[in-house]
Amino acid sequence: MIPIYETRTDGRNNFVSSLIISGCYKIPEVCVVFANKLLRGNRTVKVNCNSLDAFDSPNAPLLGTFEGDIIINNFLVRPGPGARPLAVTGEFQMNVASLRITPDMSLDLIRSALAEPIMGVVLESYGSGNIPSNWTEITSLLRSAVNRGVIIVNCTQCLSGSVAAIYDAGAVLSDLGVLSGSDMTSEAAYTKLAYVLGTDLPHHNKIELMKMNLRGEITA
Repeated sequence: MIPIYETRTDGRNNFVSSLIISGCYKIPEVCVVFANKLLRGNRTVKVNCNSLDAFDSPNAPLLGTFEGDIIINNFLVRPGPGARPLAVTGEFQMNVASLRITPDMSLDLIRSALAEPIMGVVLESYGSGNIPSNWTEITSLLRSAVNRGVIIVNCTQCLSGSVAAIYDAGAVLSDLGVLSGSDMTSEAAYTKLAYVLGTDLPHHNKIELMKMNLRGEITA
């Protein structure tokens, strides 16, 4: 990534490509246009802070490419709202936290991350959604938070792949009532959680929304 005022900037191409996509193609999604790639916004992560190819969507195919001809994978583009007007909400719940599991985590840190007024937590676990199964104190804290109504979403720390309770350590979280984030990025899970918790829906409906693929953030 080179600033747009520099002679060798990549920003000019990214900017022009963005204008072409937004002005000439019907793609009713939030997207990232970068390094000759068109990516779904809620599946995109920054994978390199120095490279000109800085963004990728490891768990989702590209919506399009700009190598010579512009090629749009229209079969991947989500349908638009039709005649319905654009609906934008500003009602996001700010009492949401991210908790990344590490081998030496203190109970006080976890207790603080789950304490009131927290209403939602993105739990970033190992591999396919695991925490050490012998962490009885931690599982007790997680169970208490879920029983209190906190929605906890389990996402993998890995760049690609999906949460799946195929090992005992992962099944522990599912048994506690922790929701699977499937192959959502932790960033998407955080934003989705803030949005869902900001609605006035009953608690069980919020849980169901978190499990659903709302805007292409989960592989259906």
